[in-house]
This record gives sequence, structure tokens and C-alpha cells, in this order.
Amino acid sequence: MPKMNEIPNIDQPRERALRFGINNLSDAELLAILIGVGSKDNNVLQLANSLLADSLTMFNLASSPYQYFLQFKGISKVKALKLCAAFEIAKRLDNRKHILLEQHAEVNSELLYERYYLKMVEQDKEILVLVVLNRNRQIIYETTLYKGTELGMSLSPKEICQKVMLSKGYYFYVMHNHPNNTISPSEEDEIFTDELVRISRKFGLKLIDHLIIGASGYYSIMNKM
Repeated sequence: MPKMNEIPNIDQPRERALRFGINNLSDAELLAILIGVGSKDNNVLQLANSLLADSLTMFNLASSPYQYFLQFKGISKVKALKLCAAFEIAKRLDNRKHILLEQHAEVNSELLYERYYLKMVEQDKEILVLVVLNRNRQIIYETTLYKGTELGMSLSPKEICQKVMLSKGYYFYVMHNHPNNTISPSEEDEIFTDELVRISRKFGLKLIDHLIIGASGYYSIMNKM
């Protein structure tokens, strides 16, 4: 690939953004604008393409820690921080979009997957999230109930139902991830869900779904029961 100063101005990322609009740029061109300049050996587009090739997808790249970027020649500490900041802003805006959506639409499994998948797939341990709704199916409480340890699950279905009642909810969802990002339920997942359904009925509550969330999508245990 030629050096950046050998590429006609009209074909360089900044100029293409000005001419055609930022939304018409490729992933590599967008990254190149964030990075700014390349190194002695690689122009900025080569550097951007190297990042994408190594991480395989923009999604994986956006979930990478600050230290990951520093291994690439031409990525300084300042550039790494700029990339991390840009990706964090995108995540927060995405989360805000779903908060606004929930104010105008009934919460469902698909919406919760979109809201939580980034948080879930970034984890290297299992986490369990509780989302509580009122009788109008509006979210009134959200919390991470559990973060994985080698000792396994530490919360009982009864304790989960007590949290729902304390938040004055009626409907609720639980969601968890698998560190290997598979979404197939284990036997323990199914047993836990059965018990949670049984206990929630005793408390006069309704478990809408238990979702397993991964990068490839989500699995609804309740729909398969």
C-alpha cells in the first residue's frame, strides 16, 4: 500500500468523509480518522486494517482493553486512549438509545438482549442480571445479582424473588452469560429456571424469561420449557 502522501487527497479518509459523508466510510477509514497518522513503516490506513484483521471484527475491537492497542507500532498511549474513549462513548449512546426506547415500548427479550449484550459478552466470568418491571411492563429496577467465582452460584431463587418484591415489582427477567460465549443452557441452568418459576409463583410474581446472552444472540429458556 502506498504511503499516505502518495494517495490522492480525494481518496484519503478525511477528504472522503467531507465529500461523501462520514456514514459512507469503511470501518478502516473511520479508525484511520481516529488514529490520525500512521507510523514510519505503515500509513494510517494500513494501521487501521491491521487492527481490524487482528481483532477480526469491529465489535471485538470495541471491547478491547487499552493495553491491547499499545502492541501495534504507531499506536501511542494518547491514540489508544482516544480509541477507547470513542468506543466507550458509542456504548453509552447505545445504552441511552435503549433507555429511551423502553419509555415508549413494552420491554421484551429482544430489547433486553440489545441492551445487555455488550456488557455480557465482555465478561470473562459468569454474571447474573435481574431486571424488574411493574405491571405496565416498565423497567423499575436493574441490578447485577452475581459475579462468577469458582464456587458457583451464591444466590437462591428465594433471594431473587425477595429483591423483586423489595423493588415493588411484579414481572421480572433474569439474564446470564457463559464465559465461552455459547448460549446453550446447561442442566444447572434449566434446573435453576424451574425452581425460580416455582418460587416466584409462591410469592405472586411472574418470571417472564431467563435469557442466556452471547455474542451470537440469546437463548430463551422459558420459550424452550
